[in-house]
Amino acid sequence: MSRVLAVVCFLLVVTGAGCLGLADDELTSEDLLEELNETDAPAVVAGTYHANWTYGNQSFSLSHDSWIRADGASRRENDVDGQTLVTVDDGDRRWRYDPTRNTVSVRDSRTEGDQTTERRDGLAEILRNGPVAGIQETEYQGRAAYHVTLTRSDSGRDRQPLPVLLPGGGIAGGDSGDEQLTDVKTPFNATQVELWIDAASMSVVKQRIEGDETGVFRYENVTFDVSGNPFAFEVPENTTIRTPADLENRVDSYAAARERVDRVPDPELTEAFSFTRGSVTDERLSLSYTNGEQNVVVSRSTDITAWETDGEPVAVGEQTAYRRVNGSATTLVWTCDEYSYRVIGTAAEETLVEAASSVACS
Repeated sequence: MSRVLAVVCFLLVVTGAGCLGLADDELTSEDLLEELNETDAPAVVAGTYHANWTYGNQSFSLSHDSWIRADGASRRENDVDGQTLVTVDDGDRRWRYDPTRNTVSVRDSRTEGDQTTERRDGLAEILRNGPVAGIQETEYQGRAAYHVTLTRSDSGRDRQPLPVLLPGGGIAGGDSGDEQLTDVKTPFNATQVELWIDAASMSVVKQRIEGDETGVFRYENVTFDVSGNPFAFEVPENTTIRTPADLENRVDSYAAARERVDRVPDPELTEAFSFTRGSVTDERLSLSYTNGEQNVVVSRSTDITAWETDGEPVAVGEQTAYRRVNGSATTLVWTCDEYSYRVIGTAAEETLVEAASSVACS
């Protein structure tokens, strides 16, 4: 069931702009990579998202209207009992309006930086390292597109599961000569993967997977030109607002954190990173930073077992941390005296290790 839940979250938008306009029918991965590298990512991708897949003897489907902005802000609308459930993440807070209960739930944002860059990187990895069997020029819903097919061989290294695009632009599956593709197993054990890439934007607008599980994930009425601001949320009148404890524990400055905690870690990060917000409870302190594209979160807990200390040993100052990598995120965990510490982020590992070393036992 966990594999099915991973599919529910499936987002396939990989953004860019431009078109090769080649007359040669023998398109190659290098051609598409060159085009991808020469294009700029659109600021917004919007459309109606559909997912249909089969797992064992069960079939599942979902559909919703989706808006995604490059900085991670998003909006989703789907029908529930004839009414529209709205979820908006504006980069600061995440709002969820349920008209059936006339409630708005608000919590901290779940954005994780530049989604379009991560998704473009995911497509680039597949084109660079995946076993591409063919590329054809075609159309998708009246728009020029590229149809890319990846096929698993019955012999040798290519018998490994094929790489599949996953949420946030990560990749799963396949020993294709790249560590990122090899370490993470595909939930589909795919034997064939097909991608439809919008030629004008170099965005993946449809993906079809065959294997132990089969699925089709596609966008309808895709657009990269959105009027207004769908990422702003206005609370409807006479609506009950529900705020979870984690938002009530939020602090917006170092000064506010120091008013509630005697010792506040001050990690050394480059000037490009700035403090965005923190959270303080009786057991845990978390501080978040961003440079606009990458994020770093430094946490300390009075629970010595708050985070698992497994993974590859890494020196952080005089302490030994344990490193784990999950997609584009790296986690460092260590303990010192009566505290447990964690640094997690999408920044370069060197940046994370320097931040962890500066925190040490503070």
